[in-house]
Amino acid sequence: RRATGWGVSMWSLSVADGDGPDLARGKAATASGSENDTNVPGNAVDGDPTTRWASTYEDDQYIQVDLGAAVDFDRITIVWEQAYPLDYRVQVSADGESFTDVKSVSNETPLGSRATQVEAFPEQTARHLRIQAGTRATSWGVSMWTLSVQRQAEPDVDLALHAAVRASSADSDSTGPERAVDGNPRTRWASKAEDGQWIQVDFAQPATFDQVTIVWEQAYARDFVIQVSDDGQRWTDVSSVSNKITELKISVNGVPIFARGGNWGWDELLRRVLPDRLADTVEMHRDMNFTMIRNWLGSSNREELYQACDEQGILVWNDFWQAGQFLPNPPGYVDIAADTIRRYRHHPSIVVWCGANEGDPPPIVDAGLKQAVATEHPEILYIPNSASGIVSGRGPYHWVEPATYVDNKIYEADSFGFHTEIGMPVVSVVESMRNLVGDEPEWPPSVVWNHHDWSTVGNQRVDTYQAAIDARLGESGSLDEFATRAQFVNYESHRAMFEAWNANLWQDATGLLLWMSHPAWHSTVWQTYDYDLDVNGAYFGTRKGCEPLHVQADPGTWRVRAVNHTTTALTGATVTARRYDLRGRS
Repeated sequence: RRATGWGVSMWSLSVADGDGPDLARGKAATASGSENDTNVPGNAVDGDPTTRWASTYEDDQYIQVDLGAAVDFDRITIVWEQAYPLDYRVQVSADGESFTDVKSVSNETPLGSRATQVEAFPEQTARHLRIQAGTRATSWGVSMWTLSVQRQAEPDVDLALHAAVRASSADSDSTGPERAVDGNPRTRWASKAEDGQWIQVDFAQPATFDQVTIVWEQAYARDFVIQVSDDGQRWTDVSSVSNKITELKISVNGVPIFARGGNWGWDELLRRVLPDRLADTVEMHRDMNFTMIRNWLGSSNREELYQACDEQGILVWNDFWQAGQFLPNPPGYVDIAADTIRRYRHHPSIVVWCGANEGDPPPIVDAGLKQAVATEHPEILYIPNSASGIVSGRGPYHWVEPATYVDNKIYEADSFGFHTEIGMPVVSVVESMRNLVGDEPEWPPSVVWNHHDWSTVGNQRVDTYQAAIDARLGESGSLDEFATRAQFVNYESHRAMFEAWNANLWQDATGLLLWMSHPAWHSTVWQTYDYDLDVNGAYFGTRKGCEPLHVQADPGTWRVRAVNHTTTALTGATVTARRYDLRGRS
């Protein structure tokens, strides 16, 4: 039986005797059928991990290999694609016609990406039950593998099983609401990608119950309400549920640390970094009052980076190398990760090993990475995903009105939390911009700017950034004017980012990392200093917002807060304020 609506599909099939060589490599392979002329059975034994065999969309499919002669073997290894069988048999034959079963295998285990939530409430008697979702936890809709309704006294009796069911929407014909109550743990209901979705069950007659069990897919509801009704029209709230995650908080020697810092990509575009330059740039991070650098995608493999972070007292979040699509189990990947951990684990600055950027590693890789960290660096945290679970991220990466940074609704997780990526365009000082354009015309922005990340269609949305500068300080007629005026906006916005987290620290805010803090070349976006190591408004706004003792006024409300990031109370202090215009006059 298939586990999905497709056929079955395998990346590789190997046959071995103990630890011996792969006896199936390169041998003749046949199958019951293939979905197309590309995914043929020979792909499973060709030794190429990027090719696969995929059957037709039916149960009872087979693949067989002619080993060329009678050989001894006691082990097969299969790397399944996500379209795997729920059960299969390993068979052998002397003539390729008459087969004998030697092993029956069951894959009757739950698919990944699921979590069971049980909610109990005072006993209800009603004909209808509804789960009314509020906000979504992801950019998709809400999705549940199963919805069960029970009495706690009889938890094995599911009143919703095969009941009539309706929903606000479904994202496809194969994910209708009936899939949540069909008794099949591998089918699911998935709504449209909107908030406020619901699913409701009609028991046909009044029933008594006091518990619901939901098996969510990864697209779960951040909050929902359990409702009952006698007529399916008028609903009564029974229980309100919040699934808001408490995000990561890092402590050092028992002291909670506000992880404020930036993402570090390549050390330098042409990989020609002198050790002193790298040490200088890490020191600049310390000068901005940063406490963390994220080694994004493990881009830097330089001992000097870790050493400088050790010396400057900056924590390191270290990614592994995965982003986007990935093979189910790339050969050697986990071994290289374990070797990387052994290579750098003596550095006290490392506090996080992360499995993948903005996604989860395939289950086999995730399990291997988790075990590698537990074995090689057991006191350090492993998390699979840089932007979900106990952390969040995904911007914004463009200019927004600074007053909106204090609104947690602009972030994907509806919370400040431990936010791994936030940023905006940053045009640096005029001297650096002239080095960027070289011999090309410097004003107005032209294709040479585009070559250095000035993109109106990317995440940076530089048109809104330029409009903000023009609106605040007037349209510029030269590069000198624009680069100078940009520094006011750079300062204002970067200070506002960190002050938003200051205002919610330890309530709903534990970490904020800029995207990015270190430029690998001349750029117009996402930097606090430039490729020439000249500082700009972003640098000073960040340093101000992150200073250990800080007084801030929220833009918009002008509520004043005093912030102490040290471990010592400050007493007897006086705050005074003066106001200046944009020419620096009091």
